[in-house]
Amino acid sequence: MVNKSLSPRPRRLNLAVAVVAGVAVWAAPWGQTVSSGARAEENARIAEPVAEWRQGAAAFEGGRFAYCAAEADFDNGHSLIFARSRTGDLNIGMMVPGLKLEKGGNWTMTLTVNGKLKRELVADATGPDRLVIPAGRDDGLYDALIAGDTLTLRSPNDSVTYRLKGAGVALRDARRCVEQAVSGGKPPGPTKPAPTPTPTPGTTTKPLPSAGSKTPLPERIAALLDAAGLKGVEALPLDGIPVERRPADVAWKLGGVVGGIEERAAAKGATLETLSDAYLKSVRATCDMRFDVRSSPVESLALAAIRTASVECGAQRGLTHIALVFMLSKGGRFTALFHRGKSTEAKTADQARDALAATFRRAAKEN
Repeated sequence: MVNKSLSPRPRRLNLAVAVVAGVAVWAAPWGQTVSSGARAEENARIAEPVAEWRQGAAAFEGGRFAYCAAEADFDNGHSLIFARSRTGDLNIGMMVPGLKLEKGGNWTMTLTVNGKLKRELVADATGPDRLVIPAGRDDGLYDALIAGDTLTLRSPNDSVTYRLKGAGVALRDARRCVEQAVSGGKPPGPTKPAPTPTPTPGTTTKPLPSAGSKTPLPERIAALLDAAGLKGVEALPLDGIPVERRPADVAWKLGGVVGGIEERAAAKGATLETLSDAYLKSVRATCDMRFDVRSSPVESLALAAIRTASVECGAQRGLTHIALVFMLSKGGRFTALFHRGKSTEAKTADQARDALAATFRRAAKEN
Protein backbone atom coordinates (compact mmCIF):
# COMPACT_ATOMS: atom_id res chain seq x y z
CA MET A 1 0.00 0.00 0.00
CA VAL A 2 1.41 3.39 -0.93
CA ASN A 3 1.98 5.73 1.97
CA LYS A 4 -0.57 8.49 1.37
CA SER A 5 1.79 11.11 2.81
CA LEU A 6 4.07 10.48 -0.16
CA SER A 7 1.85 11.97 -2.84
CA PRO A 8 3.18 15.08 -4.59
CA ARG A 9 2.39 18.49 -3.12
CA PRO A 10 3.26 21.53 -5.24
CA ARG A 11 5.03 24.36 -3.47
CA ARG A 12 5.50 27.95 -4.59
CA LEU A 13 8.46 28.09 -6.93
CA ASN A 14 11.06 30.20 -5.17
CA LEU A 15 13.34 31.64 -7.87
CA ALA A 16 16.25 31.92 -5.48
CA VAL A 17 16.12 28.29 -4.43
CA ALA A 18 15.15 27.10 -7.89
CA VAL A 19 18.02 28.80 -9.68
CA VAL A 20 20.75 27.91 -7.22
CA ALA A 21 19.57 24.31 -7.31
CA GLY A 22 19.77 24.17 -11.11
CA VAL A 23 16.30 25.60 -11.74
CA ALA A 24 14.56 22.41 -10.77
CA VAL A 25 10.90 22.61 -9.83
CA TRP A 26 11.37 22.88 -6.10
CA ALA A 27 8.75 20.70 -4.46
CA ALA A 28 9.28 18.34 -1.58
CA PRO A 29 9.78 14.84 -3.00
CA TRP A 30 6.83 13.65 -1.03
CA GLY A 31 3.97 15.00 1.05
CA GLN A 32 0.40 16.13 0.42
CA THR A 33 -1.78 18.58 2.25
CA VAL A 34 -2.76 16.73 5.41
CA SER A 35 -2.92 17.84 8.99
CA SER A 36 0.40 18.02 10.81
CA GLY A 37 -0.85 15.44 13.29
CA ALA A 38 -1.80 12.99 10.54
CA ARG A 39 1.56 13.48 8.80
CA ALA A 40 3.46 12.98 12.05
CA GLU A 41 1.55 9.76 12.75
CA GLU A 42 2.12 8.45 9.22
CA ASN A 43 5.81 9.38 9.18
CA ALA A 44 6.40 7.86 12.61
CA ARG A 45 5.65 4.40 11.24
CA ILE A 46 8.71 2.49 10.11
CA ALA A 47 8.43 0.88 6.67
CA GLU A 48 9.27 -2.82 6.88
CA PRO A 49 10.79 -4.92 4.08
CA VAL A 50 8.28 -7.38 2.64
CA ALA A 51 10.81 -9.84 1.18
CA GLU A 52 14.50 -10.68 1.12
CA TRP A 53 16.96 -8.22 -0.39
CA ARG A 54 17.75 -8.86 -4.06
CA GLN A 55 21.40 -8.59 -5.07
CA GLY A 56 23.49 -8.66 -8.22
CA ALA A 57 25.73 -6.84 -10.65
CA ALA A 58 24.70 -4.44 -13.39
CA ALA A 59 26.47 -3.83 -16.67
CA PHE A 60 26.63 -1.04 -19.20
CA GLU A 61 25.54 -1.78 -22.76
CA GLY A 62 28.24 -4.04 -24.18
CA GLY A 63 28.73 -5.91 -20.92
CA ARG A 64 31.23 -3.63 -19.15
CA PHE A 65 30.80 -3.83 -15.36
CA ALA A 66 28.93 -0.84 -13.89
CA TYR A 67 28.06 -1.50 -10.25
CA CYS A 68 26.74 -4.01 -7.71
CA ALA A 69 23.40 -3.37 -6.09
CA ALA A 70 21.05 -4.51 -3.34
CA GLU A 71 17.32 -3.83 -3.57
CA ALA A 72 14.28 -4.42 -1.36
CA ASP A 73 10.54 -3.66 -1.43
CA PHE A 74 8.75 -2.25 1.60
CA ASP A 75 5.22 -2.45 2.98
CA ASN A 76 4.56 1.23 2.20
CA GLY A 77 4.89 0.49 -1.51
CA HIS A 78 8.43 1.88 -1.86
CA SER A 79 11.56 0.21 -3.19
CA LEU A 80 15.00 1.07 -1.82
CA ILE A 81 18.20 0.42 -3.77
CA PHE A 82 21.85 0.68 -2.70
CA ALA A 83 24.32 0.68 -5.62
CA ARG A 84 28.11 0.56 -5.16
CA SER A 85 30.30 1.53 -8.13
CA ARG A 86 33.71 0.14 -9.07
CA THR A 87 35.29 3.15 -7.30
CA GLY A 88 33.33 2.57 -4.09
CA ASP A 89 30.83 5.39 -4.64
CA LEU A 90 27.38 4.82 -3.17
CA ASN A 91 24.11 5.77 -4.85
CA ILE A 92 20.86 5.38 -2.94
CA GLY A 93 17.75 4.97 -5.07
CA MET A 94 14.09 5.24 -4.13
CA MET A 95 11.04 4.25 -6.15
CA VAL A 96 7.79 5.76 -4.85
CA PRO A 97 4.74 4.86 -6.96
CA GLY A 98 2.32 7.74 -7.40
CA LEU A 99 4.85 10.56 -7.39
CA LYS A 100 4.85 12.99 -10.30
CA LEU A 101 8.32 14.50 -10.20
CA GLU A 102 9.88 16.52 -12.98
CA LYS A 103 12.87 14.62 -14.33
CA GLY A 104 16.03 16.53 -13.47
CA GLY A 105 14.64 18.15 -10.33
CA ASN A 106 16.73 18.02 -7.17
CA TRP A 107 16.24 18.46 -3.45
CA THR A 108 18.42 18.74 -0.38
CA MET A 109 17.75 15.81 1.93
CA THR A 110 18.99 14.66 5.31
CA LEU A 111 19.89 10.99 5.72
CA THR A 112 20.00 9.63 9.25
CA VAL A 113 21.07 6.12 10.26
CA ASN A 114 19.79 4.90 13.65
CA GLY A 115 18.96 8.49 14.55
CA LYS A 116 22.67 9.27 14.92
CA LEU A 117 24.87 9.45 11.84
CA LYS A 118 23.64 12.23 9.52
CA ARG A 119 24.45 13.34 6.01
CA GLU A 120 23.14 16.32 4.01
CA LEU A 121 22.90 15.21 0.39
CA VAL A 122 21.13 16.14 -2.84
CA ALA A 123 18.45 13.88 -4.35
CA ASP A 124 17.91 13.87 -8.12
CA ALA A 125 14.64 12.97 -9.82
CA THR A 126 15.53 10.49 -12.55
CA GLY A 127 11.90 9.79 -13.39
CA PRO A 128 8.39 10.75 -12.24
CA ASP A 129 8.48 8.24 -9.38
CA ARG A 130 12.23 7.76 -8.88
CA LEU A 131 14.89 9.53 -6.85
CA VAL A 132 18.64 8.90 -6.76
CA ILE A 133 20.84 10.24 -3.96
CA PRO A 134 24.56 10.24 -4.86
CA ALA A 135 26.52 9.81 -1.62
CA GLY A 136 30.01 9.51 -3.14
CA ARG A 137 32.79 7.52 -1.51
CA ASP A 138 31.66 7.61 2.11
CA ASP A 139 32.88 4.55 4.01
CA GLY A 140 31.47 5.91 7.26
CA LEU A 141 27.97 6.03 5.84
CA TYR A 142 28.34 2.65 4.13
CA ASP A 143 29.51 0.96 7.33
CA ALA A 144 26.73 2.66 9.32
CA LEU A 145 24.14 1.28 6.88
CA ILE A 146 25.62 -2.21 7.28
CA ALA A 147 25.35 -2.02 11.07
CA GLY A 148 22.22 0.12 11.25
CA ASP A 149 18.63 -0.77 12.06
CA THR A 150 16.84 2.19 10.42
CA LEU A 151 17.42 4.74 7.66
CA THR A 152 15.46 7.99 7.72
CA LEU A 153 15.25 10.26 4.68
CA ARG A 154 13.99 13.76 5.42
CA SER A 155 13.00 16.42 2.87
CA PRO A 156 12.03 20.03 3.75
CA ASN A 157 8.45 18.92 4.50
CA ASP A 158 8.33 15.22 5.28
CA SER A 159 10.30 12.15 6.18
CA VAL A 160 10.19 8.39 5.75
CA THR A 161 11.98 5.71 7.77
CA TYR A 162 12.95 2.27 6.46
CA ARG A 163 13.82 -0.79 8.54
CA LEU A 164 17.21 -2.05 7.37
CA LYS A 165 16.52 -5.68 8.21
CA GLY A 166 18.74 -7.79 5.99
CA ALA A 167 20.49 -4.79 4.48
CA GLY A 168 23.75 -5.43 6.34
CA VAL A 169 24.35 -8.77 4.64
CA ALA A 170 23.27 -7.37 1.27
CA LEU A 171 25.60 -4.37 1.53
CA ARG A 172 28.55 -6.51 2.54
CA ASP A 173 27.83 -8.76 -0.42
CA ALA A 174 27.66 -5.71 -2.71
CA ARG A 175 31.09 -4.62 -1.48
CA ARG A 176 32.55 -8.07 -2.15
CA CYS A 177 30.81 -8.13 -5.53
CA VAL A 178 32.58 -4.91 -6.56
CA GLU A 179 35.95 -6.11 -5.25
CA GLN A 180 35.59 -9.33 -7.24
CA ALA A 181 34.60 -7.47 -10.42
CA VAL A 182 37.44 -4.95 -10.13
CA SER A 183 40.00 -7.69 -9.50
CA GLY A 184 39.05 -9.30 -12.80
CA GLY A 185 36.72 -11.99 -11.53
CA LYS A 186 33.15 -12.47 -12.66
CA PRO A 187 30.81 -10.62 -10.26
CA PRO A 188 28.06 -12.74 -8.73
CA GLY A 189 24.40 -12.42 -9.46
CA PRO A 190 22.39 -11.51 -12.53
CA THR A 191 23.43 -8.68 -14.83
CA LYS A 192 21.14 -6.10 -16.33
CA PRO A 193 21.64 -2.89 -18.34
CA ALA A 194 22.90 -0.07 -16.12
CA PRO A 195 21.25 3.35 -16.04
CA THR A 196 22.96 6.17 -17.89
CA PRO A 197 25.92 7.38 -15.79
CA THR A 198 26.50 11.06 -15.08
CA PRO A 199 29.02 12.49 -17.58
CA THR A 200 32.38 13.59 -16.21
CA PRO A 201 32.61 17.40 -16.32
CA GLY A 202 35.01 19.40 -18.32
CA THR A 203 36.18 18.14 -21.67
CA THR A 204 35.82 20.36 -24.72
CA THR A 205 36.79 18.00 -27.53
CA LYS A 206 33.80 15.68 -27.32
CA PRO A 207 31.79 15.61 -30.57
CA LEU A 208 28.83 17.95 -30.76
CA PRO A 209 25.47 17.06 -32.26
CA SER A 210 23.88 18.84 -35.17
CA ALA A 211 21.35 21.56 -34.48
CA GLY A 212 17.80 21.41 -35.73
CA SER A 213 16.32 18.91 -33.29
CA LYS A 214 12.67 19.45 -32.48
CA THR A 215 13.26 18.05 -28.99
CA PRO A 216 12.84 20.95 -26.55
CA LEU A 217 15.20 21.74 -23.73
CA PRO A 218 14.17 20.47 -20.28
CA GLU A 219 11.76 22.96 -18.77
CA ARG A 220 14.05 23.94 -15.92
CA ILE A 221 16.97 24.64 -18.29
CA ALA A 222 14.77 26.62 -20.65
CA ALA A 223 13.52 28.65 -17.66
CA LEU A 224 17.09 29.43 -16.59
CA LEU A 225 18.17 30.57 -20.04
CA ASP A 226 15.01 32.65 -20.40
CA ALA A 227 15.59 34.27 -16.99
CA ALA A 228 19.07 35.23 -18.20
CA GLY A 229 17.58 36.85 -21.30
CA LEU A 230 19.21 34.45 -23.76
CA LYS A 231 17.11 34.43 -26.93
CA GLY A 232 17.20 32.18 -29.97
CA VAL A 233 18.46 29.15 -28.04
CA GLU A 234 18.17 25.89 -29.97
CA ALA A 235 18.37 22.47 -28.28
CA LEU A 236 21.14 20.14 -29.40
CA PRO A 237 20.24 16.43 -29.21
CA LEU A 238 22.73 14.17 -27.44
CA ASP A 239 21.00 10.82 -27.93
CA GLY A 240 23.25 9.77 -30.78
CA ILE A 241 26.48 10.39 -28.86
CA PRO A 242 27.92 7.76 -26.48
CA VAL A 243 27.40 8.84 -22.88
CA GLU A 244 31.12 8.96 -22.10
CA ARG A 245 31.70 11.37 -25.02
CA ARG A 246 28.83 13.79 -24.46
CA PRO A 247 29.90 17.41 -23.95
CA ALA A 248 27.34 18.06 -21.18
CA ASP A 249 24.19 16.80 -19.48
CA VAL A 250 22.16 19.18 -21.68
CA ALA A 251 23.45 21.19 -24.66
CA TRP A 252 22.15 23.99 -26.87
CA LYS A 253 23.20 26.35 -29.65
CA LEU A 254 23.19 30.13 -29.19
CA GLY A 255 24.17 31.94 -32.34
CA GLY A 256 27.67 30.82 -33.23
CA VAL A 257 28.45 29.19 -29.87
CA VAL A 258 27.51 25.96 -28.16
CA GLY A 259 26.33 26.01 -24.56
CA GLY A 260 25.94 23.27 -22.01
CA ILE A 261 25.31 22.50 -18.36
CA GLU A 262 26.69 19.80 -16.10
CA GLU A 263 25.48 19.16 -12.56
CA ARG A 264 26.42 16.81 -9.77
CA ALA A 265 26.39 16.48 -6.00
CA ALA A 266 29.62 17.74 -4.48
CA ALA A 267 31.61 15.72 -1.99
CA LYS A 268 31.15 16.74 1.62
CA GLY A 269 33.43 19.66 2.49
CA ALA A 270 34.24 20.48 -1.14
CA THR A 271 34.60 24.17 -2.00
CA LEU A 272 33.73 25.95 -5.21
CA GLU A 273 37.37 26.89 -5.68
CA THR A 274 38.54 23.27 -5.64
CA LEU A 275 35.62 22.04 -7.76
CA SER A 276 36.02 24.71 -10.43
CA ASP A 277 39.81 24.30 -10.47
CA ALA A 278 39.34 20.55 -11.06
CA TYR A 279 36.90 21.28 -13.89
CA LEU A 280 39.35 23.71 -15.51
CA LYS A 281 42.13 21.18 -15.14
CA SER A 282 40.09 18.67 -17.13
CA VAL A 283 39.55 21.33 -19.81
CA ARG A 284 43.28 21.98 -19.90
CA ALA A 285 43.92 18.33 -20.78
CA THR A 286 42.17 18.93 -24.11
CA CYS A 287 44.20 22.02 -25.03
CA ASP A 288 47.47 20.59 -26.28
CA MET A 289 48.83 23.77 -27.89
CA ARG A 290 47.63 26.65 -25.71
CA PHE A 291 45.76 27.10 -22.46
CA ASP A 292 45.14 30.58 -21.04
CA VAL A 293 42.64 30.86 -18.21
CA ARG A 294 41.30 33.83 -16.27
CA SER A 295 39.18 33.09 -13.19
CA SER A 296 37.31 35.46 -10.91
CA PRO A 297 37.47 35.24 -7.12
CA VAL A 298 34.75 33.13 -5.54
CA GLU A 299 31.68 35.12 -4.50
CA SER A 300 30.07 33.74 -1.34
CA LEU A 301 26.40 34.71 -1.23
CA ALA A 302 23.47 33.76 0.99
CA LEU A 303 22.38 30.68 -0.94
CA ALA A 304 25.36 29.80 -3.11
CA ALA A 305 28.95 30.49 -4.09
CA ILE A 306 29.60 31.70 -7.64
CA ARG A 307 32.69 31.95 -9.85
CA THR A 308 33.30 32.82 -13.49
CA ALA A 309 36.16 31.99 -15.85
CA SER A 310 37.25 32.28 -19.46
CA VAL A 311 39.62 30.02 -21.36
CA GLU A 312 41.56 30.33 -24.60
CA CYS A 313 42.09 26.76 -25.72
CA GLY A 314 44.47 26.00 -28.56
CA ALA A 315 44.44 22.61 -30.23
CA GLN A 316 44.99 21.21 -33.69
CA ARG A 317 41.48 22.22 -34.72
CA GLY A 318 42.25 25.88 -33.92
CA LEU A 319 41.65 28.38 -31.14
CA THR A 320 38.49 28.00 -29.05
CA HIS A 321 37.10 30.50 -26.56
CA ILE A 322 35.23 29.06 -23.56
CA ALA A 323 33.24 31.20 -21.11
CA LEU A 324 32.19 29.50 -17.88
CA VAL A 325 30.17 30.13 -14.75
CA PHE A 326 30.39 27.80 -11.75
CA MET A 327 28.06 27.58 -8.77
CA LEU A 328 27.95 25.57 -5.55
CA SER A 329 24.62 25.74 -3.71
CA LYS A 330 24.33 25.58 0.06
CA GLY A 331 22.75 22.16 -0.47
CA GLY A 332 25.96 20.87 -2.07
CA ARG A 333 24.94 20.98 -5.74
CA PHE A 334 27.80 21.83 -8.13
CA THR A 335 26.83 23.36 -11.47
CA ALA A 336 29.09 24.22 -14.41
CA LEU A 337 27.73 26.18 -17.39
CA PHE A 338 29.79 26.85 -20.49
CA HIS A 339 29.50 28.58 -23.84
CA ARG A 340 32.23 27.90 -26.37
CA GLY A 341 33.03 28.65 -29.96
CA LYS A 342 35.66 30.07 -32.26
CA SER A 343 37.69 32.99 -30.94
CA THR A 344 35.64 35.27 -33.19
CA GLU A 345 32.57 34.35 -31.11
CA ALA A 346 34.16 35.30 -27.78
CA LYS A 347 31.82 38.26 -27.26
CA THR A 348 28.70 36.09 -27.62
CA ALA A 349 30.08 33.47 -25.24
CA ASP A 350 31.14 36.06 -22.65
CA GLN A 351 27.79 37.86 -22.79
CA ALA A 352 25.95 34.59 -22.20
CA ARG A 353 28.21 33.74 -19.26
CA ASP A 354 27.78 37.17 -17.70
CA ALA A 355 23.99 37.07 -18.10
CA LEU A 356 23.80 33.66 -16.42
CA ALA A 357 26.15 34.72 -13.64
CA ALA A 358 23.99 37.79 -13.00
CA THR A 359 20.89 35.57 -12.82
CA PHE A 360 22.58 33.23 -10.34
CA ARG A 361 23.87 36.21 -8.36
CA ARG A 362 20.44 37.82 -8.01
CA ALA A 363 18.86 34.52 -7.01
CA ALA A 364 21.58 33.58 -4.53
CA LYS A 365 21.10 36.88 -2.68
CA GLU A 366 17.37 36.33 -2.15
CA ASN A 367 16.09 35.18 1.21
